[in-house]
Amino acid sequence: PEHVRFRLDGSGLATVVRVVFFGHDQVVEVRLDSGERVRARLRPEAEFHAGERVAVNVNSPLVAFAALSAASPVM
Repeated sequence: PEHVRFRLDGSGLATVVRVVFFGHDQVVEVRLDSGERVRARLRPEAEFHAGERVAVNVNSPLVAFAALSAASPVM
């Protein structure tokens, strides 16, 4: 999540669904228009609120993993 950035953008392709503050940083989760969710760990200076539209940028190569569902066995 450290290589993903969000920027407020009324015509962006994602909507903020959750923000969790940790004091020194925050984790922001957005839902893309496609329905997929993306999380980013951001500095606290960037202020996001649920319902805001954002643009999503990736600033470095990254690896993504599918989320485990409740029905997926954990080995």
